[in-house]
Amino acid sequence: MIPILFLLSSLIQPACDTLSLNEEIQQSTLIGIVEMVGVYDRYTVVVNVEEFFKGGGYTDIKLDPWDMYMEVGKQYLIFARKDGGNGNYYIPDCSNSKELSKVDKKLLDYLEERMGHLLCFDPIVKGEYRSGACERNIAPVCGCNGITYGNTCEARRAGIMKYTHGECK
Repeated sequence: MIPILFLLSSLIQPACDTLSLNEEIQQSTLIGIVEMVGVYDRYTVVVNVEEFFKGGGYTDIKLDPWDMYMEVGKQYLIFARKDGGNGNYYIPDCSNSKELSKVDKKLLDYLEERMGHLLCFDPIVKGEYRSGACERNIAPVCGCNGITYGNTCEARRAGIMKYTHGECK
């Protein structure tokens, strides 16, 4: 009887396809530190990206965390992929994503070193943001070049790929 129950439970909840860290880095579209800021709908949360290790774009994104529980105001290290259907990012099952306070500092150091190829300035990004005006919201960011921008859109228009929230010190 026990093997049958085990078989049934394995059919209902398939085992994870656990990836190595390097495989997950390769397959992820976005790797970053995020803060959950709210709930969009039943399956989607809104997060504010505080630091990119891989990927880029908008700092407020919609994320389908699937089986990962997230709380408003907490920070997380995420390995996410972009869903071509709805444009949201999602965290796959068995991901290395977790609450930032539970992440080994060695992993963060490794990501910073490995993903260090993420440029400070990217002319392609600058070109993509050339047309259209930025919103006039005041949410300063400090670019990796040491310049304070009025918001993330203004930093992107300048071609800045890495920035932190708040004014430069």
